[in-house]
Amino acid sequence: MPNNAQAQAAIQRPLQAPRARDYEYAVILGFIIGLFLIPTEMNLAKQHHISVYIYWLTFFAFPVLAVIGLFITRLLFSRIAVLWQFSKFALIGISNTAINFGVLNFLSFASGIDTGLLPAIFAAVAFFAATTNSYIWNSHWSFKNNNQRTPAEFLQFFVITFIGSIINIGVVYLVVNKIHHGANISPQLWLNIANVIATLIVMFWDFSGFKFIVFRSAEK
Repeated sequence: MPNNAQAQAAIQRPLQAPRARDYEYAVILGFIIGLFLIPTEMNLAKQHHISVYIYWLTFFAFPVLAVIGLFITRLLFSRIAVLWQFSKFALIGISNTAINFGVLNFLSFASGIDTGLLPAIFAAVAFFAATTNSYIWNSHWSFKNNNQRTPAEFLQFFVITFIGSIINIGVVYLVVNKIHHGANISPQLWLNIANVIATLIVMFWDFSGFKFIVFRSAEK
Protein backbone atom coordinates (compact mmCIF):
# COMPACT_ATOMS: atom_id res chain seq x y z
CA MET A 1 0.00 0.00 0.00
CA PRO A 2 1.44 3.40 -0.94
CA ASN A 3 0.58 5.11 2.33
CA ASN A 4 2.30 2.45 4.43
CA ALA A 5 5.33 2.49 2.17
CA GLN A 6 5.58 6.25 2.41
CA ALA A 7 5.24 6.19 6.18
CA GLN A 8 7.93 3.54 6.53
CA ALA A 9 10.25 5.47 4.23
CA ALA A 10 9.71 8.61 6.28
CA ILE A 11 10.66 6.77 9.46
CA GLN A 12 13.75 5.05 8.07
CA ARG A 13 15.09 7.63 5.64
CA PRO A 14 18.71 8.77 6.23
CA LEU A 15 19.29 12.08 7.93
CA GLN A 16 19.79 15.05 5.64
CA ALA A 17 20.82 17.73 8.15
CA PRO A 18 24.49 18.71 7.95
CA ARG A 19 26.38 17.14 10.83
CA ALA A 20 28.37 20.29 11.55
CA ARG A 21 25.19 22.33 11.92
CA ASP A 22 23.67 19.75 14.28
CA TYR A 23 26.71 19.90 16.54
CA GLU A 24 26.76 23.70 16.44
CA TYR A 25 23.16 23.73 17.63
CA ALA A 26 24.02 21.22 20.36
CA VAL A 27 26.84 23.45 21.62
CA ILE A 28 24.60 26.52 21.67
CA LEU A 29 21.87 24.65 23.51
CA GLY A 30 24.45 23.32 25.95
CA PHE A 31 25.60 26.84 26.80
CA ILE A 32 21.97 27.93 27.19
CA ILE A 33 21.37 25.08 29.62
CA GLY A 34 24.51 25.83 31.63
CA LEU A 35 23.86 29.57 31.75
CA PHE A 36 20.24 29.35 32.89
CA LEU A 37 20.96 26.71 35.53
CA ILE A 38 23.25 29.13 37.38
CA PRO A 39 20.41 31.31 38.81
CA THR A 40 18.75 28.14 40.10
CA GLU A 41 21.95 27.12 41.86
CA MET A 42 22.38 30.62 43.28
CA ASN A 43 18.84 30.67 44.65
CA LEU A 44 19.20 27.24 46.23
CA ALA A 45 22.58 28.28 47.66
CA LYS A 46 20.78 30.65 50.03
CA GLN A 47 19.88 27.59 52.11
CA HIS A 48 22.30 24.98 50.78
CA HIS A 49 25.96 25.91 50.26
CA ILE A 50 27.16 25.45 46.69
CA SER A 51 30.77 25.98 45.67
CA VAL A 52 31.45 28.69 43.10
CA TYR A 53 33.28 26.08 41.05
CA ILE A 54 29.93 24.36 40.44
CA TYR A 55 28.77 27.43 38.52
CA TRP A 56 31.74 27.26 36.16
CA LEU A 57 31.39 23.48 35.82
CA THR A 58 27.71 23.86 34.98
CA PHE A 59 28.38 26.46 32.30
CA PHE A 60 31.14 24.56 30.49
CA ALA A 61 30.10 20.94 31.08
CA PHE A 62 26.71 21.01 29.39
CA PRO A 63 27.96 21.99 25.90
CA VAL A 64 30.30 18.99 26.04
CA LEU A 65 27.56 16.70 27.32
CA ALA A 66 25.16 17.95 24.64
CA VAL A 67 27.63 17.17 21.84
CA ILE A 68 28.39 13.73 23.30
CA GLY A 69 24.70 12.98 23.64
CA LEU A 70 23.99 14.09 20.10
CA PHE A 71 26.88 12.01 18.77
CA ILE A 72 25.59 8.89 20.56
CA THR A 73 22.01 9.39 19.38
CA ARG A 74 23.23 9.93 15.81
CA LEU A 75 25.10 6.63 15.94
CA LEU A 76 22.06 4.82 17.31
CA PHE A 77 19.28 6.51 15.36
CA SER A 78 20.94 7.86 12.21
CA ARG A 79 18.55 5.95 9.95
CA ILE A 80 15.39 6.24 12.07
CA ALA A 81 14.07 9.74 11.49
CA VAL A 82 11.41 9.65 14.21
CA LEU A 83 13.86 8.72 16.97
CA TRP A 84 16.40 11.23 15.73
CA GLN A 85 13.72 13.92 15.78
CA PHE A 86 12.78 12.93 19.31
CA SER A 87 16.42 13.15 20.47
CA LYS A 88 16.65 16.73 19.18
CA PHE A 89 13.29 17.53 20.76
CA ALA A 90 14.58 16.13 24.06
CA LEU A 91 17.70 18.32 23.99
CA ILE A 92 15.58 21.36 23.26
CA GLY A 93 13.28 20.29 26.09
CA ILE A 94 16.21 20.28 28.52
CA SER A 95 17.08 23.83 27.45
CA ASN A 96 13.44 24.84 27.92
CA THR A 97 13.51 23.44 31.44
CA ALA A 98 16.78 25.22 32.21
CA ILE A 99 15.35 28.54 30.98
CA ASN A 100 12.15 27.96 32.92
CA PHE A 101 13.99 27.32 36.16
CA GLY A 102 16.63 29.97 35.47
CA VAL A 103 14.16 32.79 34.94
CA LEU A 104 11.99 31.68 37.87
CA ASN A 105 14.93 31.48 40.26
CA PHE A 106 16.50 34.71 39.02
CA LEU A 107 13.29 36.61 39.73
CA SER A 108 12.92 34.89 43.10
CA PHE A 109 16.56 35.50 44.01
CA ALA A 110 16.50 39.14 42.91
CA SER A 111 13.23 39.93 44.72
CA GLY A 112 13.74 37.70 47.75
CA ILE A 113 10.13 36.48 47.39
CA ASP A 114 9.34 32.75 47.56
CA THR A 115 5.66 32.64 48.58
CA GLY A 116 2.42 34.41 47.76
CA LEU A 117 1.09 35.44 44.37
CA LEU A 118 4.35 36.77 42.89
CA PRO A 119 6.04 33.35 42.52
CA ALA A 120 3.13 32.32 40.30
CA ILE A 121 3.70 35.45 38.19
CA PHE A 122 7.41 34.62 38.10
CA ALA A 123 6.48 31.13 36.89
CA ALA A 124 4.35 32.60 34.10
CA VAL A 125 7.23 34.80 32.89
CA ALA A 126 9.57 31.81 33.04
CA PHE A 127 7.06 29.67 31.16
CA PHE A 128 6.70 32.18 28.32
CA ALA A 129 10.49 32.50 28.01
CA ALA A 130 10.91 28.72 27.87
CA THR A 131 8.05 28.26 25.41
CA THR A 132 9.43 30.93 23.08
CA ASN A 133 12.78 29.14 23.13
CA SER A 134 10.97 25.88 22.38
CA TYR A 135 9.07 27.37 19.43
CA ILE A 136 12.18 28.86 17.82
CA TRP A 137 14.33 25.77 18.15
CA ASN A 138 11.68 23.19 17.30
CA SER A 139 10.49 25.06 14.23
CA HIS A 140 14.02 25.42 12.87
CA TRP A 141 15.60 22.16 14.00
CA SER A 142 13.41 19.37 15.37
CA PHE A 143 10.42 19.72 13.07
CA LYS A 144 12.21 21.72 10.36
CA ASN A 145 9.23 23.86 9.58
CA ASN A 146 10.47 25.66 6.47
CA ASN A 147 7.05 27.05 5.61
CA GLN A 148 6.54 30.79 5.65
CA ARG A 149 5.40 32.09 9.02
CA THR A 150 1.78 33.22 9.01
CA PRO A 151 -0.40 35.19 11.46
CA ALA A 152 -2.53 32.07 11.90
CA GLU A 153 0.51 30.07 13.03
CA PHE A 154 1.49 32.70 15.58
CA LEU A 155 -2.12 32.88 16.80
CA GLN A 156 -2.12 29.13 17.32
CA PHE A 157 1.17 29.41 19.17
CA PHE A 158 -0.18 32.20 21.38
CA VAL A 159 -3.38 30.32 22.27
CA ILE A 160 -1.50 27.13 23.15
CA THR A 161 1.05 29.08 25.19
CA PHE A 162 -1.64 31.10 26.98
CA ILE A 163 -3.61 28.03 28.03
CA GLY A 164 -0.41 26.32 29.14
CA SER A 165 0.62 29.37 31.17
CA ILE A 166 -2.74 29.36 32.99
CA ILE A 167 -2.20 25.72 33.88
CA ASN A 168 1.38 26.50 34.93
CA ILE A 169 0.38 29.42 37.16
CA GLY A 170 -2.38 27.42 38.80
CA VAL A 171 -0.20 24.44 39.60
CA VAL A 172 2.65 26.56 41.03
CA TYR A 173 0.25 28.64 43.13
CA LEU A 174 -1.54 25.60 44.56
CA VAL A 175 1.63 23.68 45.38
CA VAL A 176 3.47 26.66 46.91
CA ASN A 177 0.57 28.03 48.94
CA LYS A 178 -1.81 25.13 49.60
CA ILE A 179 0.48 22.14 50.11
CA HIS A 180 2.66 22.32 53.22
CA HIS A 181 6.23 21.15 52.87
CA GLY A 182 8.34 19.60 55.60
CA ALA A 183 10.70 21.54 57.82
CA ASN A 184 13.67 20.05 55.99
CA ILE A 185 12.57 21.59 52.69
CA SER A 186 13.42 25.27 52.22
CA PRO A 187 10.96 27.66 50.51
CA GLN A 188 13.39 27.99 47.60
CA LEU A 189 13.53 24.22 47.12
CA TRP A 190 9.76 23.89 47.44
CA LEU A 191 9.27 26.57 44.79
CA ASN A 192 11.43 24.54 42.43
CA ILE A 193 9.55 21.34 43.28
CA ALA A 194 6.31 23.14 42.45
CA ASN A 195 7.80 24.23 39.13
CA VAL A 196 8.86 20.65 38.34
CA ILE A 197 5.31 19.46 38.88
CA ALA A 198 3.90 22.28 36.75
CA THR A 199 6.44 21.68 34.00
CA LEU A 200 5.64 17.97 33.79
CA ILE A 201 1.91 18.63 33.60
CA VAL A 202 2.20 21.37 30.98
CA MET A 203 4.70 19.32 28.95
CA PHE A 204 1.95 17.07 27.60
CA TRP A 205 -0.16 20.02 26.52
CA ASP A 206 2.85 21.77 25.02
CA PHE A 207 4.02 18.75 23.02
CA SER A 208 0.56 17.98 21.67
CA GLY A 209 -0.03 21.57 20.61
CA PHE A 210 3.33 21.95 18.89
CA LYS A 211 3.20 18.62 17.08
CA PHE A 212 -0.43 18.48 15.99
CA ILE A 213 -1.32 22.16 15.55
CA VAL A 214 1.59 24.61 15.18
CA PHE A 215 3.97 22.28 13.29
CA ARG A 216 1.32 20.06 11.71
CA SER A 217 2.28 21.04 8.16
CA ALA A 218 5.92 20.20 8.84
CA GLU A 219 4.94 16.68 9.89
CA LYS A 220 3.20 15.85 6.61
